[in-house]
Amino acid sequence: MKKNYKSLLTIALVLLLVAVTALTFAYWDQLTGSEDSTIDLGEGKTVTVTEELSQEVNTKLIPAGALQGENDVYEINYEYTVNIDQELAEDALYGYNLVVTLVSLDDETGLINIEIDGTTFTSETAEPSVSLTVERFNTVEVKVTLTEPGTEAEYNALQAQGQITFELKFEIKK
Repeated sequence: MKKNYKSLLTIALVLLLVAVTALTFAYWDQLTGSEDSTIDLGEGKTVTVTEELSQEVNTKLIPAGALQGENDVYEINYEYTVNIDQELAEDALYGYNLVVTLVSLDDETGLINIEIDGTTFTSETAEPSVSLTVERFNTVEVKVTLTEPGTEAEYNALQAQGQITFELKFEIKK
């Protein structure tokens, strides 16, 4: 009878060890970047970053070409450093790309523009993604701008919307 308990205890410990190991790897594979906008990627790994449209205190995003007041800005810039797994970066010549996708843009008006490395998207763009050549250290620049509202009602709808967020997905694809 004691032998059965030892066998069951051994099996339970092995299962616990396997479960803890699996959860640890799952956690590390789902990293969402760091506070300093650095993202570590490897093949098969996807990192999602959610940003609130942040502006300096007392600043206001306005359309390009509009009369700029003291605290008005035409764009808000974000910069991400994407570190590619060294082994994967060495294989970059074999057709890997860094794909940055605008997963969501919380903008009901369609006036907010998200530019990822020179390609502009809105909340209405179908399948918004940019494919970049993989390097060991990649810099991805994201610029947020505002389209001139056609009417006062559009502008008021944008102001009434409150905090605007967007979500970017970074992944390596072949």
